[in-house]
Amino acid sequence: DKYVLAISWQPSFCQTKQSKPECISQTADRYDATNFTLHGLWPDRASYCGVSYEDKSNDKQGEWDDLPPLDLDEQTTSELAVLMPGVQSYLHRHEWIKHGTCDGRDEDTYYDISLDLLREVNDSEVQELFAENIGKIITRSQIDTAFENSFGEGAAKSVKVKCRDGLFSEFQIKMRRPLVGDKLTDILLPTKRGFCDDVLVDAAGF
Repeated sequence: DKYVLAISWQPSFCQTKQSKPECISQTADRYDATNFTLHGLWPDRASYCGVSYEDKSNDKQGEWDDLPPLDLDEQTTSELAVLMPGVQSYLHRHEWIKHGTCDGRDEDTYYDISLDLLREVNDSEVQELFAENIGKIITRSQIDTAFENSFGEGAAKSVKVKCRDGLFSEFQIKMRRPLVGDKLTDILLPTKRGFCDDVLVDAAGF
């Protein structure tokens, strides 16, 4: 099975979603101003597995607060609040209903694996590159080098770079189905690179 880990740069997301609670509350010293955040972990070519018509309808209409609460333990809940600020808009419910239901594991395991993979990137040279260049332009070559130095030769071929109006928006990292304890280096798969070369690293605030 193939998966995509989507991790976002929250300041650029908030440029276009300024009214969302997680954007109104963002500050320059909050974690998501200088670290990547969780968008989602997506099983390839599958969505809404075993989901009711009502939940699917609410999700597609963006009524995420009407989606069922997730059965997450206290630690996962507190970690999501930092690493996935979109929980303030119920992004975690949306991601579970659309993608997590096709993973075959419970909510807690699904998010624990997602957060572990995200933390690997945030503990790497990739995060350092972005944090040290806020407000500046970085090249695809710099990004590739940071990924290869952090996750091994060929790692950059697993990364699609997404951007909007010149602003870096997110990485979509291709991998095989991740298991508990898997390291990115061991599970990466090649993907299409996207069309973003030089990108601006946005600062918090609008």
